Amino acid sequence: MRQIRSLPIRKNHAHRRAWFIPYLFLAPGIVLLIVWNYVPAVYAIWISLTNAAPGNSSQFIGFANYAHLLSDPSFWHSLLRSFEYLLVVPFLVIIPLLLAMLLNQRLPGVGVFRTLYFLPVVLSMVVVAIVFSQLFQTMGLLNASLMSLRIINQPISWLALPSIAIFVVMLVTVWKGIGYYMIVYLAGLQTVPQELIDSAKVDGANMLARLRYVLVPMLWPFMMFVMIMATLGAMQVFTEIYVLTGGGPLQSTTTLLFYVWQTTFSNYQFGYGAAAGEVIFVLLIAISYLEFRLSGKRWST
Repeated sequence: MRQIRSLPIRKNHAHRRAWFIPYLFLAPGIVLLIVWNYVPAVYAIWISLTNAAPGNSSQFIGFANYAHLLSDPSFWHSLLRSFEYLLVVPFLVIIPLLLAMLLNQRLPGVGVFRTLYFLPVVLSMVVVAIVFSQLFQTMGLLNASLMSLRIINQPISWLALPSIAIFVVMLVTVWKGIGYYMIVYLAGLQTVPQELIDSAKVDGANMLARLRYVLVPMLWPFMMFVMIMATLGAMQVFTEIYVLTGGGPLQSTTTLLFYVWQTTFSNYQFGYGAAAGEVIFVLLIAISYLEFRLSGKRWST
């Protein structure tokens, strides 16, 4: 009887001794996350409160950098360009959804088309931007094709016109992101019961009606994920601008993140650049929170 009673006690002691084992496996990842993410983030906040620069003693100046941002026309111009760049979000929400609906059918060779649409995602953004820069050159393939079709009479400097350059960069962002969000929607479409779609067809609902009353309500969480990720990506766009336009012409493609890079690594104003970077951080949190609230209201209705 004593041996039988002692078994649970030993098991409980063994369980108490082993509670920390899962944390041992998590420890390396947690340490890397803290060292490479949270420590730099906290340090950036401190830098934004100083006048850090090469050869400077990095004195604490409080919120002087943030006050300077409010009176800096270049900062407001770059902020406006960042909000203008959010025009890519509707395209990254709608086009991948339509492609996912098209490729969610059992058709011969549909796997090949899925691969082709997803291929730009695995390509380096630098490579994609270089290809598009050659395509939109004054004597590039696009102008040559349009002139051969007699759509235009003379070459257009796509990347040298302030009114057009930003939209060329947006085209690169949309082209590269469509495949990724299409896969997200394809995963969501697999969760939609086929019975609902068949019932809508029996009731006489056409494709647009099925999209509005069946697919969109079922895919709403996926659509919000795509919207939030596309918004965060648009607010942090950099590589396309760096390769295609370098922020020009006339700063027409200088978004807020590119402005932070110029301020920090071209003008070597580390403290001022860190303050502008913190503005991006606050904006991303605010936009994400707003989209979550809007998604909650839409889902409740």
